[in-house]
Amino acid sequence: MLISTFKNIIMKIAIIASIFYFVKVKSKEECLVNQIMDELTKKCIGCPAGVYGSRCNITCPFPTFGQGCLKTCNCLEDQCDYINGCKKGSQTIPLSSSTNKTEGFKNDFKFITSVLIYVTGTLISSGLVVALGFQLRSRITCRKDRNHPQQAVCEEENIYAEVQK
Repeated sequence: MLISTFKNIIMKIAIIASIFYFVKVKSKEECLVNQIMDELTKKCIGCPAGVYGSRCNITCPFPTFGQGCLKTCNCLEDQCDYINGCKKGSQTIPLSSSTNKTEGFKNDFKFITSVLIYVTGTLISSGLVVALGFQLRSRITCRKDRNHPQQAVCEEENIYAEVQK
């Protein structure tokens, strides 16, 4: 009886959680990476110049700037604007081989890695909770009345039950 009540509660929680999930997902259109929702048209548009990412919230790292962070500043870092590039009158410097466009990709890699770690941790935790539930269920079913035939099965699996006989 206790197990069937437990199952009913879990089923109700699962149904409510799935309803909330689908309402949230269906009510809001998700944009692709490097896109953002235009509030007027309610459509996804490309990120503005100087920013990128899943919510267009990461600024171009030095020495890159502009749309998609594809242009390169050839001035000092404090003179480089992530939207428009080198400010007027700034001193130009020769590009060195150490300046490249991979910094933005490194940030994306760190983000993906952290998401994978969180997902893996969540899956492992969920598995442990399920295993704990099965253990509790088996212990609850074994604590039935001694005259019940299943009690004998539970005692046979228990090495200490032989001492009691």
